[in-house]
Amino acid sequence: MEDHDNLSVIKIDRHRTILNQLKKNNRVTLQSLEKEIGVSRITIQRDLIELEAKGYLRRYHGGAMLVDYAIEDYDHNRRIFINQSVKRKLARKAAALIKPKMFIGLDSSSTVFFISEQPMPEGVKIITSGIDTFQQLASRQHSNIQLILTGGKLHGLTKTLTGSEALDTIRKFHYDLFFFSADSVIPDKGIFDSNEEDAAVKRAFLDQADQKILIFDAEKIAGRSGAIIAYCADIDYLVIDSAAASEYKVVFKNKII
Repeated sequence: MEDHDNLSVIKIDRHRTILNQLKKNNRVTLQSLEKEIGVSRITIQRDLIELEAKGYLRRYHGGAMLVDYAIEDYDHNRRIFINQSVKRKLARKAAALIKPKMFIGLDSSSTVFFISEQPMPEGVKIITSGIDTFQQLASRQHSNIQLILTGGKLHGLTKTLTGSEALDTIRKFHYDLFFFSADSVIPDKGIFDSNEEDAAVKRAFLDQADQKILIFDAEKIAGRSGAIIAYCADIDYLVIDSAAASEYKVVFKNKII
């Protein structure tokens, strides 16, 4: 049996490995740390709790990030450049759900933005609260889609339209599909956004949509608080990178694509 000093050294080594990985990548997952360090997930979780208590990191479901790496603090331009390859892959999977002549809603998130790059079937009608998403779709030559911008109060940092005007416009229509992302997904509590006004816009879309599609890169999920958008049971499809899907299979069951 190892003595107390040896156990302390082992813990120090684990903590150094975790912090080095965070320094390199800004975020880490429980799965990657298990492989890197070679200890149980429970041990990793305890280490993350201890490091969070000391102020070194911030935990989220399935991993941790540096304290100053909270996604909600980033402006929209910077968000678009984070995890581009993953977001494009998710966008391709999500866009496969869109069929000709559908009416779809897109939120203003940087993850959903990449759907605007995908080929669209004939006669699709799209409404969005995202300025960048609207501009990307409007820039297409010989476009076969109809576009609507919600209008409303502009949030300059996120390039999102919110407020009563946006909500009134959203509630005028009925949508076949609504695609959205979130700041956090807590399996036993729900899906959250760090901004109440953004959450209100997403809730309005959800109320008017036949099918609700949540898209996210699980590694970016930040925080355990904010305004609730929906409960996990409300979602029809979850589009997530395969490396993180196992974390959510129990909650979303057969909804993962």
